[in-house]
Amino acid sequence: MPNRHPPQQRRSQERVERILDAAARLLEDRGVEALSTRAVAERAGVSIGSLYRFFADVDDVLEAVARRYVAGLRESLAAARPDGSHGSWRDELQAVVDAIVAYCATEPGFRALWLGERLNPHLLEAQRTNGAVLADALRHLLEPLAPGRADPLAYRIAVEAGEPLLRLAFRDHPAGDPAVVAELQRLFVAYLRDDLDDDRAEPEREARSRRLRR
Repeated sequence: MPNRHPPQQRRSQERVERILDAAARLLEDRGVEALSTRAVAERAGVSIGSLYRFFADVDDVLEAVARRYVAGLRESLAAARPDGSHGSWRDELQAVVDAIVAYCATEPGFRALWLGERLNPHLLEAQRTNGAVLADALRHLLEPLAPGRADPLAYRIAVEAGEPLLRLAFRDHPAGDPAVVAELQRLFVAYLRDDLDDDRAEPEREARSRRLRR
């Protein structure tokens, strides 16, 4: 849902940013369930009427915060290989996992949204977008090392399969449990190696791709 009245003037844009900053801080401090329009307005130092000028309800605020986090995640993943260098596909995969874990560790509000329990249509859409962003990042880094070998759906399945492990890694560890993160890397490798390893016969890859597309 777009903002009720998209900010046009600089002062309005700054007010919206203050509202989103306040919502992000509340997410970090108290989690999704503690959010309300009144709490966000108070933290932002704006009137409740000012908030409602730009956002219909608290879910509308959450959706906007989620979009901002997705943009930050894109930037973090793009910086995983800033010099354009490429190692093995396993090295590239590790770079993506490291970038995801680092972003989750430094953005507790993102963790509360993406790895939390409160799901509504707005946040479900944000989660789908996050999954697509991660799958695209995997494909972008790995495709040059194994052109055409992996079906695009394989990257998305790997991300969806790994999400519960990522949630587990941060359940009790703000920086991510290293043992669980290592298992996340193993899961990605185990699922994708049949597509990406050089010694996999091409007919077998094609058969697997056909199965994914049924």
